[in-house]
Amino acid sequence: MRELINPYPIRKATKADKKDVVAFYRRHGYSAKFMGFDICYVIKTKQQIIASVILSDLEKVHALHSGQESLVPSPQSSLFLHALFVDNEHRNQGFGHSLLTHCANVHHSIVCFADQQLAPFYQQAQFVITQPHKLNETLQQRFALYANNQPSLRAFSYRSCLS
Repeated sequence: MRELINPYPIRKATKADKKDVVAFYRRHGYSAKFMGFDICYVIKTKQQIIASVILSDLEKVHALHSGQESLVPSPQSSLFLHALFVDNEHRNQGFGHSLLTHCANVHHSIVCFADQQLAPFYQQAQFVITQPHKLNETLQQRFALYANNQPSLRAFSYRSCLS
């Protein structure tokens, strides 16, 4: 998948960045949080975060909370992409698309939930609308919970040809 040319590098956030990432979301009134087994990517300009996304391994989180010993993901395991957010001043410049395609280039199986109005954005990055019953049980439960409050919510998935 081809990424747009981005003047600022996408980098994987470190543990030391966590406070700044949480502050970035809070500053914009966005209620994102880390779930446990997370990977976060950020785009910064002059040390200020202008865009961020979080991917969480919900199967590992579920296994940990349910007391299962094995944290080995199942073959159908997908990372849950959430909290894709771009600072208002930097929207419509390709930063969200750059983060999304970067995630797809690095991780071979991703699921996210978004309003159906955002379908063209995700489809441009080769995500496809996925029927909720095709998701693993953990994601099905989460989708049902979110969809109760947002009927136009859709599940999108990305699977590379390498997965």
